[in-house]
Amino acid sequence: GPLTVRDILGIFYDEMGGDGWSTNINWNEPDVSPCDWYGVYCDEEDDVVDRITMVDNNLKGEVPIELWQLPNLLILDLSSNDIDFVFEGVGKCETLKGLYLSDTGLSSLEGIGELKLVGLQAIDISSNEMTGTFPSELFTVPTLKDISMSHNSFSGSLEDK
Repeated sequence: GPLTVRDILGIFYDEMGGDGWSTNINWNEPDVSPCDWYGVYCDEEDDVVDRITMVDNNLKGEVPIELWQLPNLLILDLSSNDIDFVFEGVGKCETLKGLYLSDTGLSSLEGIGELKLVGLQAIDISSNEMTGTFPSELFTVPTLKDISMSHNSFSGSLEDK
């Protein structure tokens, strides 16, 4: 059958080097709700995981594509971790509103156009290794209100969009 929230978070833990995280309290504990795992937050009414915030927690590796199967994920903040992030598949995460990837070593925005499939409102790709021209695909995301991309090495100009 489909992956459960616990399955998906378990994959995230394994793929992102969970045993080496600065803090991993309660992760994968069978008798502890994921809502009580470090960095995982839940909607208080429905008890569903809607936010993962892992700022500067020594995450490593590639964010697994399975993460986009979380059915209620609103916010993903992986800032200040040395990770590999690929936008492929992010379009499946229809609830995603905020994606925060500053200071992660992000070097490619390939596939970022998939964000127009979700109602993304905010993205932070500041303080990364970006070079080349600015990804005009970001302008195709109609819901986007807040783009932070300072401290990169983009070239070219931003035309009126």
